[in-house]
Amino acid sequence: MILVFIHLIPSKLTQNRAKYGLSAHTLRLPGLRIYVLNKASLINTAQKQRHALSFGPIMSDAIGRIAGTSKITNGAISKDLLTDDGFLLGFNKAVYHTISPGSSLKALTTQAAITFLNRIDTLQLDMEGKCRVSLSAWIRSTILQGTTDAVYGASNPFRDPIIERAWYSFEPGVTSLALRIIPAFATRKTRQARATLVESFTEYFTISYPKGASDFMKARYNHIIRHGITNVRDIAKLEVAGAFSIITNSAPTALWLLYHIFSNPIALKDCRLELAPLIHERSGVCYLDTESVKILCPILHSTLHEVLRYYGVAQSVRAVVEDHKLDNVHLLKKGGLVMMPSTVQHFDQAVWGSDVDCFDHRRFLPMLRNIPTADANISMRTAFRGFGGGQQMCPGRHFAVTEILSLVALMVLRLDIIPVNDGQWPPMDINSAKGSAVIIPDDKLDVYFVLRDRKTWALL
Repeated sequence: MILVFIHLIPSKLTQNRAKYGLSAHTLRLPGLRIYVLNKASLINTAQKQRHALSFGPIMSDAIGRIAGTSKITNGAISKDLLTDDGFLLGFNKAVYHTISPGSSLKALTTQAAITFLNRIDTLQLDMEGKCRVSLSAWIRSTILQGTTDAVYGASNPFRDPIIERAWYSFEPGVTSLALRIIPAFATRKTRQARATLVESFTEYFTISYPKGASDFMKARYNHIIRHGITNVRDIAKLEVAGAFSIITNSAPTALWLLYHIFSNPIALKDCRLELAPLIHERSGVCYLDTESVKILCPILHSTLHEVLRYYGVAQSVRAVVEDHKLDNVHLLKKGGLVMMPSTVQHFDQAVWGSDVDCFDHRRFLPMLRNIPTADANISMRTAFRGFGGGQQMCPGRHFAVTEILSLVALMVLRLDIIPVNDGQWPPMDINSAKGSAVIIPDDKLDVYFVLRDRKTWALL
């Protein structure tokens, strides 16, 4: 019931905030109270209450069903749900050093960028130098391959087309697997796809691992072993479930980013101008410094932030594990649920201005450039929840941002993207979130990729 509610109501919560202007309110369901926090200061306070409000019980309730792990492994996962010594809340601590700025993160982002570069180099061009693709399908596959090549190395199971197709069958059904009320027959296709993925990852951990695996993958594996989970099939099942968090959000984010750049001539010009200085040409080869894109391309970075603001639908949720008076005003009763919807913060006119319902690719420039607009910057930083917040802020945000910007930078510099139907960019329809933290766009847009030059490209 909890997960059904979380999955269905982000837009409704935003409408309620706009209609009633409440900083917090309670939604009553049979046997459950949900406390919805709309005010940024309350959210910041709630995120500091680690002992009273916890994410652990919520994840513990779902992960076993998503992964299909054994009772013994589920018991290990459910031990100590309230501290960093437990399996779930200790995960971020265990892997953070491998995905925070440093050599391990650089190795991840470099490998992803190499895969992206190769995907562009191997486009099947016709005699006119064009290649027709489904934009959504191409981005989805490219992000999947780049991300998983970086994480799993040369033995990446997703290089097998059968495993890639199995993932596309598994991914949309993850939320349904997590729900107790969904009957088994309704998730049959998802469970069959999961079984295919588990077989492949069982082979990976039996034969290939750790050869070529990233430091991040090794840290994940060591964390699992450290908590007494040694059955290789259960390790494979946990990895299939864990892959959802590293794959699912990046593809729709990258697609929206490309859409808003290429459908807006001003944004496209802005991005190409600031990317141009990062190209270093030597002996006929164009070298791109992808590591500097995040730092030296504030307009591109601002557009990415605006995508996450405009299309982000993540719900930060905490279980109330003991009675607590939030901010000495709001009584939260044990057994309830605290919900902090990003959509409410992302469409608050008091923070973002009267054009809050419009997409503005330059909106975040003052914040990213640290231009001293005082309270406005502070409000934006507080209200922006593209990666969650508090102790459970997405640990992979540095990797996600850098790999998305690298792919988009390569495409902006190397390609013109032209919609097949009369060259005009149509409004992009919305499918749903399907468990993603970002709204998934329609997958029916066919485009031509046209190389802007025939030069050889490489990475610095």
